[in-house]
Amino acid sequence: MLTGQLQGIAFTLKNSTTILLPAWEKTLSTHGLPTRMMPYDVSTCWNSTFDIVEFAIQYRVTIDTMTTVHGFDLRKYELVPDEWKIAIELQDVLRVSTCFPPFFLLIHVISSRSSRM
Repeated sequence: MLTGQLQGIAFTLKNSTTILLPAWEKTLSTHGLPTRMMPYDVSTCWNSTFDIVEFAIQYRVTIDTMTTVHGFDLRKYELVPDEWKIAIELQDVLRVSTCFPPFFLLIHVISSRSSRM
């Protein structure tokens, strides 16, 4: 559910260029954060879940601000404190997996070394 909520925010921001996107940029500026768009969680990109969770934690204050504004219709994506704790734990788990190359890459490296021998 957590990544679904974050994905919903990212999708909604991207597709509301006239209302939400300017508000997003203003909120980022208010909190002194650099202007960035939320990344997407892409099933074919092995570390995109880490990217979206890491981004959300770094931009938590802006995400919380945006999801509490009634007129933005983002309340359905609001994360409660327990969900933020889960996000931090998930980030730690996913960070470990980003330290190692994906399994298919390891197999490719091993097999290419074997063929040279």
